[in-house]
Amino acid sequence: MSYFAKFFKNVTWIPSEADKRYFDSINGYVAADALPNVREPEFIDITTDPEDWPESIKSKQFDVIYCANMIHISPFPCTVGLFYAAGKVLKPSTGYLITYGPYAEGGNLEPESNVRFDESLRNQNHEWGIRDIDDLQNLGEGNGLKLIKRFDMPANNKTLIFQRQ
Repeated sequence: MSYFAKFFKNVTWIPSEADKRYFDSINGYVAADALPNVREPEFIDITTDPEDWPESIKSKQFDVIYCANMIHISPFPCTVGLFYAAGKVLKPSTGYLITYGPYAEGGNLEPESNVRFDESLRNQNHEWGIRDIDDLQNLGEGNGLKLIKRFDMPANNKTLIFQRQ
């Protein structure tokens, strides 16, 4: 988020985290880069309804939700919560959910390094693992989000862009 905040100075960024122990790290990056367009981090449990989120962000409509490296390192109910929340809090027709990370596609996970990475994730926690784009697309559609673009990124990652319908 700090990387993007440097280039999109006209955007107000609200970092969120489900573990308050990471707030100091988030604030450290923001302070190191002197980013006046980044607010204090908010505690959000993505598996809860947006109506239960902090008052400072509850019931707002957002232009973008950017989620990097969460989907594969969390139980699947977190991904379900992310898509549910995006369908509720993104602006209709102009709101975007942007995700970044490793993904399988059509049941196929490649290259071999991602297969090994997936195995190591599942060995750490059986609820973790690289998700399939087809499953995310279905989850998006069930929450009023359409996958409109995908980009290959370095290190066998992808960026997926969903638009709220």
